[in-house]
Amino acid sequence: MMDKLSELKDKFYDLEEKLELKESELNDIANMGIMLTSILDIDAILSAMMDMSLRIVSAEVGCILLAENDHLTTRISWGVDASLIRKINLEGNIDIAEWTYRTGESLIINEFPDSSEIKEIINSIIGIPISHKSKPIGVLIAVNKTTGEGFSEIDRETLERLVNFAAVAIENAHLMEENLKKQKLEQELSLAKEIQTTLLPNLDIDLKGATVESLYIPAGKVGGDYFDLIPISDKEFIVIVGDVSNKGVPAALMMTAVR
Repeated sequence: MMDKLSELKDKFYDLEEKLELKESELNDIANMGIMLTSILDIDAILSAMMDMSLRIVSAEVGCILLAENDHLTTRISWGVDASLIRKINLEGNIDIAEWTYRTGESLIINEFPDSSEIKEIINSIIGIPISHKSKPIGVLIAVNKTTGEGFSEIDRETLERLVNFAAVAIENAHLMEENLKKQKLEQELSLAKEIQTTLLPNLDIDLKGATVESLYIPAGKVGGDYFDLIPISDKEFIVIVGDVSNKGVPAALMMTAVR
């Protein structure tokens, strides 16, 4: 009876220790996630993401590929050429990075055929899909477990949690880039509007028996409308009104050329 109680006690302490380790691991990942989501520069996010990923699963090297027009492009590579990774094919002659991206499933390979040239460089590999709101945006690859063992399911779960935070950070950075581009375009268009307004004539002209006024309101920031008034005598003047086809910047440039 005492032996069973002692055994149960040991199991309880063992379970308690595992729970504490798990809680500590989750806290660490949460802190990493908070740091990642506070970064708004995409390159800085990817560098931090790579560094954290390699450390938490004890991997030697790795790379991150992001999708551009639905094609994977290497964005960061630490210690391994991504082209080497893409030589590792699965069934259907699809490489592991592409497979992970297309299927949205994580991948662990801890054994390679003796005949494979890859085995001389790579002994274990783990691939984690990066997605945001069910939309695939890239892949994280970690290579070679430094302990000599292969990657485990715990490594997979740990990386997946970290990548979920990173995906949000990447998307936020993309949105910030888009907003900055939009703001820059708005500033450029506002400047173009000011320039275009100065090109339109000042109708403060002394004409006997006539009052001339004008109002110009383009549909957008700038447009292709043009008008002018040219006196040819103290009683006669020519009114010019033009409307360039299309609208926006191209029409405004044509209007400027016409003037």
